[in-house]
Amino acid sequence: MAETELQKARRKLALWEAAEDAIAGSQEYQIDGRRLTRANLNEVQRMVHYYENKVARLAAGRGPGGRVRRIIPQDL
Repeated sequence: MAETELQKARRKLALWEAAEDAIAGSQEYQIDGRRLTRANLNEVQRMVHYYENKVARLAAGRGPGGRVRRIIPQDL
């Protein structure tokens, strides 16, 4: 069975939330005087926010894109 957009967005949100949990406490470490970063926590949090919004939008029945409005100029 094919995965719907909402199911896919929920699955990806869960993955990004798990990544955020995994790196929240140990983002940086040091070996032989070199400071290393495991992952960019800010980027992961940005993606969590993105997928939270996408899930909310799709669950509310709105499509994946924004609302489009057309303005037709008229001579009065």
